[in-house]
Amino acid sequence: MLTGVLAVQGLGVILPNNLRISRELRETAPGTGRIDGLNRQNMRLAGLPGILQVAIILVMARLVMG
Repeated sequence: MLTGVLAVQGLGVILPNNLRISRELRETAPGTGRIDGLNRQNMRLAGLPGILQVAIILVMARLVMG
């Protein structure tokens, strides 16, 4: 469940935003407002994988401890 959320978030949200930013940067006059907005969204979403990874560690520790 947790790894599925991580995969969907990474491949479904963060990766497409990074590709949009890359495409925007290649233009002759990149739209800094659009780049800034996409980058801010990525920064907000980057905290969730860290929280979920800690949750995975806690679940694994709970399984080991019985």
